[in-house]
Amino acid sequence: MPVIGGRLEEPLPVIGGRLAGLEEAEEEPVLTLTFVEAGSLKVEFQQTAAPYIVEEVHEGGLAWGRGLEPGHRLISVAGQAVDDLEWSQLVPLLQRRPVTVAFRMDPAAQAALSGG
Repeated sequence: MPVIGGRLEEPLPVIGGRLAGLEEAEEEPVLTLTFVEAGSLKVEFQQTAAPYIVEEVHEGGLAWGRGLEPGHRLISVAGQAVDDLEWSQLVPLLQRRPVTVAFRMDPAAQAALSGG
């Protein structure tokens, strides 16, 4: 099969609605939260650099009781991907209201947090 620029020139066959020969990794579902109230989310991240993975959700914050858990990875704020954002760019986005944020559970981070 000819390869051009490191890519297959011919498409892979589709079998049962899936590309043959490719293992499909199931992604964790996205948790989307919208905050309209003024105040702090009270979410603590593992580090102040990407990837932004939740370390703790503090009681009394806007994010408390909304399904956000340690191990969730922040993937977007207001529809903007965050992996290329510096902490100083991210914080003002999180402080806007209303703001919609999206998280996906990071299985490796969740395992590390649970000691597994």
